[in-house]
Amino acid sequence: MFGICSVSIVPVRSEPSHKSEMVSQLLFGEHFEVLEQQHEWMRIKIAFDNYEGWIASAQATELDFKDFNFLQKTGAFLSYDLVQLLMTEPNIYSVVIGSVLPFFENGWCRINDRKFKFEGNAKYPDKNTSGRELIENAYMYLNAPYLWGGRSPFGIDCSGFTQMVYKLSGYKLLRDASLQAEQGYIVNLLEESHAGDLAFF
Repeated sequence: MFGICSVSIVPVRSEPSHKSEMVSQLLFGEHFEVLEQQHEWMRIKIAFDNYEGWIASAQATELDFKDFNFLQKTGAFLSYDLVQLLMTEPNIYSVVIGSVLPFFENGWCRINDRKFKFEGNAKYPDKNTSGRELIENAYMYLNAPYLWGGRSPFGIDCSGFTQMVYKLSGYKLLRDASLQAEQGYIVNLLEESHAGDLAFF
């Protein structure tokens, strides 16, 4: 079974309980595989970074394998506005920067048969991003409060911040800093570093 986030932000928890710690978040349009179901909870693997956790079943929308596979292979447009509106009769949703706009075309995205109108800044992330653009992405989160497990301007943690900055530039970083430290290649000298290089300690 596969699913997709069809609300603004969904907490991903370490255990199937609302009292359990939030270890990450799903943003609108992010898709996932369902690994297990337990009463009103489901354990998922997030397609973007293979991170696993529990979400409330009521906050998930089922996605057929064809659409899941298409999004896996081709990616999708992202919202590049700090906060923007998605309109679908009769509801209006707020979505944050880095939210996915599945099957975006001519100002519309869709989840299953439901269409959403988006009038904001939508772009397909480009891996040819310069260091300057990475810095500009980072500044979008200036003054965002710290939130363990957060991935949005309303609350974000350190590894969520680096993951989102790079997501906006078309790169897939893993969720936790310990995992991110194993990606990429080592810069041996400080003098060889460039804007966007990450330091782990």
